[in-house]
Amino acid sequence: MEDGGTCQVITGANTGQSPTIRIVVDGIQLLNTPAEVNTEYTVNVDAGEHTILVSNQGTDWIQINSYVFSGVVTAIRSFALESPTSVIGWIQNRDYNWYNVLVNGAPEIIQNSRIQFDLTPGQWELNWINCSNGYPDNTIYINAGSEPTLIDVPDLPWDAAFRLTLDSAFCEPHGDITGDGNVDVLDVVAMVAHILQQLVLPEDIICHANLQDDGEIDVLDIVAMVDLILNSR
Repeated sequence: MEDGGTCQVITGANTGQSPTIRIVVDGIQLLNTPAEVNTEYTVNVDAGEHTILVSNQGTDWIQINSYVFSGVVTAIRSFALESPTSVIGWIQNRDYNWYNVLVNGAPEIIQNSRIQFDLTPGQWELNWINCSNGYPDNTIYINAGSEPTLIDVPDLPWDAAFRLTLDSAFCEPHGDITGDGNVDVLDVVAMVAHILQQLVLPEDIICHANLQDDGEIDVLDIVAMVDLILNSR
């Protein structure tokens, strides 16, 4: 929040008995009151970065229709299309628009910003693309793990495009064939189906199944996956 704003909790039409609405900002309680249906509860929030906790410490539940935050804005905005093996996107300095440039001139350069993606584990190639000429400005490589990946954004005077591509030559054999974030019996079924030629796994997925790292998917990989599942419990 640059200039301060509000945090608003809006209740719905359904409730139990004696619920409450409690709002805590940075460990300081700003509101703690009995909750009514179809009611708005609002607290003021100072400028800056905050941690906001909303809780119900009453004896029963209440329906929450929405949380509304005013005065909250990021310095950049971004749009992206994402698949398991590639991401393409565009980011913009929020002050870079024709009206603001006309009235106030060139916007300040945005520094030290980041964007976040849930990338398939492995090595990714990141190309930052100059929107003026369509050519890459630079290329870096990112190692993605099981946690969300944070990517540093270059200094941004105007806007920039980017492309992320999973390096198929660098693929972690973690066993998650189905791509659901877990290694379980569904991955075993998919591996068996591939071996029996009932299912053809894409090249970028086969490497996840090659647990023996010998270039082939066979019964030894099934044994390794079963061991991986049993040892994770």
